[in-house]
Amino acid sequence: MPLRQEHIIPERAAKRRSDYLILLRCVYAYHLAAKFIDATDRILEIGSGDGYGAFHLATVAKSVIACDMDSDVLQESRRRYSAPQLRFLASDAVALPFPSETFDVVVAFQVIEHITGDQEFLYEVNRVLKRGGRFILTTPNRELRLKPGQTPFNPHHVREYSSEQLQTKLRSVFPQVEVCGVRANAEVEAIERARVNWHRRLAAFDPFNLRLYVPVALKNALLNVLRGLFASERAPSLDQSSRDDLSLFSCTSNDLHDAMDLFAVCRRPDTV
Repeated sequence: MPLRQEHIIPERAAKRRSDYLILLRCVYAYHLAAKFIDATDRILEIGSGDGYGAFHLATVAKSVIACDMDSDVLQESRRRYSAPQLRFLASDAVALPFPSETFDVVVAFQVIEHITGDQEFLYEVNRVLKRGGRFILTTPNRELRLKPGQTPFNPHHVREYSSEQLQTKLRSVFPQVEVCGVRANAEVEAIERARVNWHRRLAAFDPFNLRLYVPVALKNALLNVLRGLFASERAPSLDQSSRDDLSLFSCTSNDLHDAMDLFAVCRRPDTV
């Protein structure tokens, strides 16, 4: 599948209100993760995409290796983001090319929902983590996006997790797991719900996921036409005074059912 369509590109996201809020939400996750990172840590990011997040993590850690499966995206990431302690590398998430117990921290934001073998993925993350190391991840909250038993409207997602499902999955590998929910103010959450409803209804017209095979430029052009025709599907406007404010978002252990994303921190035991 052309996962390149899923990557958040800052310049592209800035052109549409709801996409820009997704970017801000992703940036917020990196800033939140930085609280769990020490200056001496060696970090592995799995599914680095554009690379803006890995570049941020490189400002707070000893070193960052950012992995992605798309070699073209990685080439662009190397051009955009350069730092002595940052390296980009092509790698499969379930076959990481590193010795066991290499990293202090592994991060994977908006990744696990794309991976068919999620259990194998978690075992591989656990393998490359040092004892006492941390695994930090985010994933969309299916309870906000999907009805019970409904398959993801995003054709790139193999599955989506509720908070209970995610905790059960993570605890099958990591004995210490904390899951919280990424929330926002009422205005931003209304915009996200409108975006989700739009895509859910659009997916209903394409049960065979044929949109996967439409060129990105053509698909975006068609979506823009549809948004213009169906004004009721547009999200409410965002107050421009708060566009760049990460304080729009918060992470809480309450009301996980209504969270936009799930944010989890897993710890590998210090001893075997």
